[in-house]
Amino acid sequence: MFNVVNVIVFLPLIHVIERITYFIIPKKDEKQVKHLQFLGTQTSMSVPLSITLAKKEVEALGKLVSTTLVWTKEYLSDPEKNKALKKKIQDYESITDNIHQEMMSFLGHVMTVSLTIEQSEEIKSILKMSDELESLADYCLKIVYHLKRIEESHFSLDSQTQEEILNMLAKCTSCYEYVFQVIASGEDIDFDRVINERKEILRLANSVRDSYRGRMISQNLEPLVSLTVSDIVLDISRIFSHSRNLAEPFMGVNSCKL
Repeated sequence: MFNVVNVIVFLPLIHVIERITYFIIPKKDEKQVKHLQFLGTQTSMSVPLSITLAKKEVEALGKLVSTTLVWTKEYLSDPEKNKALKKKIQDYESITDNIHQEMMSFLGHVMTVSLTIEQSEEIKSILKMSDELESLADYCLKIVYHLKRIEESHFSLDSQTQEEILNMLAKCTSCYEYVFQVIASGEDIDFDRVINERKEILRLANSVRDSYRGRMISQNLEPLVSLTVSDIVLDISRIFSHSRNLAEPFMGVNSCKL
């Protein structure tokens, strides 16, 4: 009778009790998945299936990097307004590190079995792709740290420098999106486009540095910010380099030629 009475009394109040419980103990935000989504234990699947699913993991990793690049641009455009993005970029950089390590571990086991030459080359290409993608997220986080250094020194980027850096990062992001889309779809890459974008990125990098140095002298701007601007420009250039290198594994292209 005691149990029956309890059920009768509390059943209509279940939603009220739930809300009170969440008020007392707030529900934690769900964290992003930090592990492989498609791959399981290597012993449970064949080599062709492992390679197919590993390619899906690369595609998923590429989407994480794409989001990280977008957040980096938004944070760079207004660090004060977009403070919350700093933590998100840090989290995604950690996620890409974990996925990269798990990919290396999994495919390392795959390579211990008998493979054809084609399968071996495919696995090496996937590992190369994973490495480049993980590096892209690293440089996004480095840009955040550079901006943090400026902020902690109680300085800020002048509007012209900020606009020039954003323009450079936007072009690098566009190149990344193009190269990754081509790889994911299996289309042929436009080498001339990548070559021309490389020339444009180099031109922009030199322009940003020279422009800031000129204003630093004429407007008495802070040397520390000048050094940090150079670091940011260098990291954005490396974002382009790693984006370009994504073309190398699956397109049979020597990245040095690009």
